Amino acid sequence: MSTFLNIAELLKPVFSGIELQGDAVRIQTHCLYADGQGVGVTLFRTGAHSWMVTDAGDGWSVLRDHLMTPSPRSAARRADAIKRNFGVSYLEGEWRVECSSHDQIIGSVLLVANASQAWVEKMFAADAVHGRAEAVEEKLHSMLKDAFGEKRIERGSRVRGLNKTYEVSTIVALPQKQYAAFEVVTPFMASIYPAYTKFSDISHADKKPAFMAMALEGIDTIWKSDDLALLESSGAILIDVDKRLPRNIAQFA
Repeated sequence: MSTFLNIAELLKPVFSGIELQGDAVRIQTHCLYADGQGVGVTLFRTGAHSWMVTDAGDGWSVLRDHLMTPSPRSAARRADAIKRNFGVSYLEGEWRVECSSHDQIIGSVLLVANASQAWVEKMFAADAVHGRAEAVEEKLHSMLKDAFGEKRIERGSRVRGLNKTYEVSTIVALPQKQYAAFEVVTPFMASIYPAYTKFSDISHADKKPAFMAMALEGIDTIWKSDDLALLESSGAILIDVDKRLPRNIAQFA
């Protein structure tokens, strides 16, 4: 216990809260998760001269508090870049790092806290992208159904580009065996860049769609002009799902 007392004294000037918990030390850092909860980590002794610093899965608990249940694969994928940047380990929702001396403990606590914080922020952002996209998807479908009828609409279709095949949100059958391709895009980089890449490649295909349109929400209010310019440079028409379908597309209804 004297060792833990010494460590507690070492940590007190740096961190906002230190609590001895049996054979561990609970450390409250100054970091905050995206919802305002404080980031805490726990220090365990793993050997005569080795220690383990872990968030004990607290980041995952924060996600559960907000009714988020991401797949382990999705969570691990978003952890990859953070692992490389911070030099910490991630396994099944837990962030941790081993240290071999007292001098490494403070730095290790900061690394784990910052990694856990960054990962939760990424997971919240990914959830926001997905949730917003679903809402825009439904508005787009309602708009197209009113104009073309359900039978001419196919959701989640695949379209061939110059280099590869992509899944797009919706295609609509047009006269003379032509079709229009629609892709839902939200104002997040994780949505903007893939959509731009996708339609840029499709626009160079031999049998490209008669129309390519990106379905957005709040074009005049929440979108940045440079993001809109980037999307338009892919060869797509931008439509606002809260407005009418553009005349050059609606004329084929």
